[in-house]
Amino acid sequence: MMLSNVALHVSTLTGAHAPLLRLTATALPVALLSAALAGASPQDESVAEGLPVSEPISEESPDGEEPERELPERGPTKVEGTLPLDWVDTLEWRSIGPANMGGRITDIAVNPADASEYWISTAASGVLHTTNNGVTYEHQFTNQRTSSVGALAVAPSDPTQIWAGTGENNPRNSVSWGDGVYVSKDSGATWRYAGLGESFQVSTIIVHPENPDVVYVGALGRLWGPNDERGVYKTTDGGFTWERVFFVDEDTGVIEMKMHPVDPDTIVIASYERRRDMFDTNDPAVKWGDGSGLHRTTDGGATWERLSEGLPTTELGRIGLSWSASQPDNLFAVVETNQITQEPENAAWFGVSFESAELGARVRSITEDSPASAAGMEEGDIILRIADTAILDQTRLRRVLRDYVAGDAAKVEAVRDGELVEMEITFDRKPEEEEERLDVHGRLRDGPFGIGLGGQRSNAQDEQGADGHQYGGIFKSEDRGATWKRINSLNPRPMYYSEIRVDPSDESFIYVAGTRLHKSSDGGATFTNDGHGGDVHVDHHAMWVDPADGRHIILGNDGGVYVTYDRMAHWNHHNRMAIGQFYNVTVGPRMNYMVYGGLQDNGSWGGPSRTSDSGATNDDWFNVGGGDGFRCIVDPGNPDLVYYESQNGGMGRRDFASGEGGYLKPRVGRGDDIEYRFNWNTPFLLSNFNSEIYYSAGNYVFKSVQKGTGQRRISPEVTATDRGSAVALAESPLSQDVLYVGTDDGGLWMTEDGGTEWVDLMALNGSSELDPEPKEEEPEEEAEAAPRASQVALEAAPLEAAPLEGELAGTWECKAEGSGIESDDDGKFTVALQVDEAGKITGSLNSEIGDGPIEAAVWDAEKGRLTFAFEGDALKLAFAANVDLEEGSMTGTIDAAGGAFSFTWTGARSASPEPEAEATATEIVEAAPEKEMAEEPAAEAAEEPAEPKKAKKKRKKKLKNTLDQLLPGRRYVSDLKASRHDRKTVYATFDGHRSNDGLPHVFASGDLGRTWRSLRANLPDSAGSARAILEDAKNENVLYLGCEFGIYVSVDKGDSWTRFNSNLPTVPVHDLAQHEGMNELVAGTHGRSIWILDVSAVSQMTKEVMEADATLLKPTDVHLMTRGKRHGQTGNHLFTGTNPEPGAAISYVLNRRARDLTMEVLDGEGNVISTLDADGSKGMHTVRWNLRRSGGNSARGRRGSRRSTPGVYVVRMTAGGAVQTQSFEVHNDPDQATTEWISFEEAEAELQRQFDENSAASERD
Repeated sequence: MMLSNVALHVSTLTGAHAPLLRLTATALPVALLSAALAGASPQDESVAEGLPVSEPISEESPDGEEPERELPERGPTKVEGTLPLDWVDTLEWRSIGPANMGGRITDIAVNPADASEYWISTAASGVLHTTNNGVTYEHQFTNQRTSSVGALAVAPSDPTQIWAGTGENNPRNSVSWGDGVYVSKDSGATWRYAGLGESFQVSTIIVHPENPDVVYVGALGRLWGPNDERGVYKTTDGGFTWERVFFVDEDTGVIEMKMHPVDPDTIVIASYERRRDMFDTNDPAVKWGDGSGLHRTTDGGATWERLSEGLPTTELGRIGLSWSASQPDNLFAVVETNQITQEPENAAWFGVSFESAELGARVRSITEDSPASAAGMEEGDIILRIADTAILDQTRLRRVLRDYVAGDAAKVEAVRDGELVEMEITFDRKPEEEEERLDVHGRLRDGPFGIGLGGQRSNAQDEQGADGHQYGGIFKSEDRGATWKRINSLNPRPMYYSEIRVDPSDESFIYVAGTRLHKSSDGGATFTNDGHGGDVHVDHHAMWVDPADGRHIILGNDGGVYVTYDRMAHWNHHNRMAIGQFYNVTVGPRMNYMVYGGLQDNGSWGGPSRTSDSGATNDDWFNVGGGDGFRCIVDPGNPDLVYYESQNGGMGRRDFASGEGGYLKPRVGRGDDIEYRFNWNTPFLLSNFNSEIYYSAGNYVFKSVQKGTGQRRISPEVTATDRGSAVALAESPLSQDVLYVGTDDGGLWMTEDGGTEWVDLMALNGSSELDPEPKEEEPEEEAEAAPRASQVALEAAPLEAAPLEGELAGTWECKAEGSGIESDDDGKFTVALQVDEAGKITGSLNSEIGDGPIEAAVWDAEKGRLTFAFEGDALKLAFAANVDLEEGSMTGTIDAAGGAFSFTWTGARSASPEPEAEATATEIVEAAPEKEMAEEPAAEAAEEPAEPKKAKKKRKKKLKNTLDQLLPGRRYVSDLKASRHDRKTVYATFDGHRSNDGLPHVFASGDLGRTWRSLRANLPDSAGSARAILEDAKNENVLYLGCEFGIYVSVDKGDSWTRFNSNLPTVPVHDLAQHEGMNELVAGTHGRSIWILDVSAVSQMTKEVMEADATLLKPTDVHLMTRGKRHGQTGNHLFTGTNPEPGAAISYVLNRRARDLTMEVLDGEGNVISTLDADGSKGMHTVRWNLRRSGGNSARGRRGSRRSTPGVYVVRMTAGGAVQTQSFEVHNDPDQATTEWISFEEAEAELQRQFDENSAASERD
């Protein structure tokens, strides 16, 4: 930034140990001031590329008064390439929803003078505004440079003034980011930019209750790296200048700020040190540190003190705050520490697992050489008393044990075979081998007080010892934060929630957001997790409690917005805003096609691209799979067969016609010393040449010739690190032998022989210098070339020995049932059990929530009772089952998150399958499509498929323009697309934001990925990370690019780009699909659900079209649809998707004005049946024919006109004396065998018209 006219003042903050930064700009010219507020110099893109700025204002207005200053506007950067932007703006996207599952809600701001008006901020959907208690909403903040809003605030003294801090404040793997702070002075209708462009994520905004020009902003800073613009910023002039009044360091920001209810100079804040790495794990790599803590100012930010008395002295993490408005000096906090869920090092241990009996706690198992074993305790004993304390159940026993430490002794009374026995037990420390395992970040996994996902259970404050406050939980201060006392152990999944709310009218009611909604009615002494039932989505992030009526609460979570008026007894879901966060999207093969996609925390869904009535509603969408949804693929030969997945490789398929399905995640073979890793968003695909061939990828590429069943490895390990996994996978549509795979840690590989040999495209010039943490290479072993799957049968997986009847050992196929498990394919898992000579039970579990060993397995052969535990990807599960060995069946229960979730399950022993006859090469080739047959002759089957191998490197001169030379470092491979038009062409996008790089990286290769050229061209920095690329199905020069903050199109193969949003709001575009027959582009947005655009005109853009005086483009064929059913009136509480405009779209391009333009439609016999009103001005235009003879442009048609029947029609354009024609076809409704329905609907429409005319005449009379 140029500082010639900027005064920069630095002083020291008393007690804050940080510089105080004040930026004043009163002397700056207006253009330079706008650039300064945008965080850029006048040469940067914010000015150079057309950022609107306020007009220069004179020193004095005509009446002598100083005019009011205005902050600059800040819309998306204008980007225009070969395709003119005004041509693009004539196109109109349409939203099809769905709205039945919401995007993540981040904040709620309510008009203090009118509770029926409020604003909702979202993770990536902008702002929602209602003035009628949510009966209707309008989208706001739709055309800025970001759509992620982390904080909202309404000025108490002027409720039309709304502040928005951009960048979601949660450290999740799916978050977007922001570009500073905005303010609206017209209730959100328009927005002005107030700067702080490098704050990345804003957690909180506070507006002074009396002076709306005084505003505090809590800036978190960058999530994937260090930066300086963090801390607390204050403005006293409405955002024109900012003063940083609190700062810790470049790794620590501010997650929470709360102003005292009656003293605006007193503010308590929570600093937060956090950092994510490049991998898509649940938790950040750093989620607590020395920078985290509580701080207080009593002079409006001039000085600060760190609060510590009564708080944990260990490392702190995320902290949430809430003042009690009814007791203004009382402040509540939910505090995370690095000791959360754990127990003291000297906690008492006596080596027993137990369960509740009718009275007492029954011993299920005893560890050998444990204190219980030494005391003579036996399995089956029912413990009734320890010392003088009666044991009523296992919960009571667990709590009593917390009163003891290692070395203490106690008398134990138990019932054994109906008799009372006594024994003396001396407790010990938990042995080393019993300690909890470390997670991938080197942190202890959940301890004894964990409820899953790093959360700590409630009401255990009396069980954690004298220093229990070190483990975090709910704290209360009665002196404005000076001193604290822990009142409850509760803290559910702190990094994702840490939201606490105290009822402003009654502090006995306290609410804590978590996976479930926790509530207390006794001031926090006890909590329950029953704030809602199964009709409310989990994962809560925002809550507002009505100060005038505590029964009225607004709740925001991963499912959208909910409202209650009876203190959580009943909730109303406001599911009428399409704010779904789609990761991926695909289309079905039918002409009236279905759209499928997977959403953040809302599963996978399918719905219609258009309907025969007014548009798709939530009822038209149906669930495909659960969990976090990602990729979906429809079998091109069977529109009812849909492949889907949930996180971490939870792949499956479902045939909605036959009910057939399966779970498809590859499994490590017995005896294989190998690990399979799968990404949060695992790539898979169906072969373009045979849809029964299925590929997926983790740290290896896998292949199946049975619709995903029986996948086996066909590649070496393709990742760059020991934590990496694949995120992109592509097969060439022109060659079944060419495959590409890309990983989250920047690996990129290619094979051109079907998987026999693989080329590391990041190391063509030797070892890549980009390796972040290169893994140790194992010596390569020479192996024979693996045969191609299209030529020979895949090697059958080794069959497991069938267990003997009556044995526990073996493989058990299991199924869980319960709330949230909606389909036959959900909840399936496999348990493999082994029993050694000593009778010790070991084994593994394979499921959608993770794979790994089971723990603490206990088998009571006499009672047929099996218990064990399993640590999934997100939750620790406790299994118990009654086993009938003769029948080979199990039935039992699964408890998760300390009992917060409970399921039933059944299991059946898996029988050894009969060996299948190996298919011959001829059989498989004969089963392949004709295209495959033509490309290669059948080959003899190889005897034994070998391990795939890396291609041998042949030393040549150094290649230029390889990816390791073009990229700034290894980057997440966000998309790979092999060209539909050229066998050797492939496109790749790289998403660098996980490496603290938010620029768009786009490349193309014309030699199978060996060398590349950048397609960055004129893409601005503000486009954000590149997410998805798609080559047009019909025009190889047309490319579509989805980025973090919009979509772009190129008509010159990436040499230039034009922003393609038109009416599409600013939103992350995570995936793109194209329906070739309908010429429609489908965008899966991560915040505004699914949008569709007719790209018939764009796909015909050529150099000739761009230069010709006039061009009539070929219309897309039209498919008629019967009129849909009329539904009952549902009022305003309904989202309805937008159908395409009726009729045939006729597009044309004029590069100069045509004064004598005519446009006519002719039937198959050459008769003019309609003349259309066409615009003769320069540009690209579209006019619609309503498919009626002599019907003009009207969609409904005129009296006397009649609907055209299916057939071939011609459109004729005359411009400047030159005549051009294009033909197109009108097809019958594909669901109708005849066209009789057309005449029936015409007759019905005529009756309706006559009725309307008679009714109108009666009213006139």
